[in-house]
Amino acid sequence: MISYHVDDSGIASIIFNDLDSKVNTLSMAVMERLSAYFQKVNTDTKVKCLVIRSHKPGVFIAGADIKEIQKLSHPEDTFELVRKGQLIIQQCDDLLVPTIALINGVCLGGGLELALACDYRIALLSDSTQLGCPEVNLGIIPGFGGTQRLPKLIGLQRALPLILQGKPVNAKKAYRLKLIDDYGSEPFFDSHVNEFIQRILDPVQAAAIRKKRYSKGFLNRILEQTIVGQSLIFSRAKKTVIKATKGQYPAPLIALKAVKYGRIRSLKKGQLKEAQLFSKLAITPLSKHLIQLFFTNEFLKKYKGGVDNHIHATPICRSGVLGAGLMGGGIAWLLSSKEIDVRLKDIQWDAITQ
Repeated sequence: MISYHVDDSGIASIIFNDLDSKVNTLSMAVMERLSAYFQKVNTDTKVKCLVIRSHKPGVFIAGADIKEIQKLSHPEDTFELVRKGQLIIQQCDDLLVPTIALINGVCLGGGLELALACDYRIALLSDSTQLGCPEVNLGIIPGFGGTQRLPKLIGLQRALPLILQGKPVNAKKAYRLKLIDDYGSEPFFDSHVNEFIQRILDPVQAAAIRKKRYSKGFLNRILEQTIVGQSLIFSRAKKTVIKATKGQYPAPLIALKAVKYGRIRSLKKGQLKEAQLFSKLAITPLSKHLIQLFFTNEFLKKYKGGVDNHIHATPICRSGVLGAGLMGGGIAWLLSSKEIDVRLKDIQWDAITQ
């Protein structure tokens, strides 16, 4: 499921490969193993660099284990679980050797949060490579430091759409957003990665890579680094969220609150606040329903339908349509065109007669 290896040149690798699933996820069992490997890296004087990678084609890490989140029902247990995950990923952030997330495919949720805790990120240029924070689609927020590290890495204006909308980006857009430091195509990816490792082991070249992340225009610096500018960014983001959600989905607004809190505070305090907010959202009925909807959609994607030669379609002679609007009227017309009797029902008589 997760293994550890150090080669003769001192390059350590933590390798994800869940043999029982099509994707790699960060269950608590996996996280505990990950923690043990981080401790090994800290104590092994031969290690010059750590690479976190996946042997599963098209998948880096799909996120945290949603089934574990779905089972949570008490805020105290939820907070404890999230804090444990945060502290394990913080171990990666605290390592003394350079760390690289080698993203070869899907990198979402907790997978991206682990990548954000690395010093560098390099991605495979592939249709399967998608980076994002989809948590708001499940009625929750990033819980392993995503609301804190992402804005610090790429800036508020680039980070907020990723966090608040839950839509992933491909490798090229991730590079433009400065979410990743480099990318390479499939045929030459291994040699590209080896070259990148050599570059970050050179202090001068490593500093040049990091410097590229922070090259922003004058106007962006004014917006990002002043109280007035930040207030404007947060105000616009809030209006956009309310317009999109009609106030029915609290997760994006709570995520915005977590980002805003951490903007002027330390990473430690910001993560603590993030865990508190996550714990309140994860146990709500709305989050449970959205997670169940996610599982249902995943099932339907895989469902091929049943085939039974003994089952025959029953002829339709009569039908009823509730709602005589544009769609209802169209359905009624289609049925009647097939010589099927239709009964329309609507709360307004005018809708039926028109």
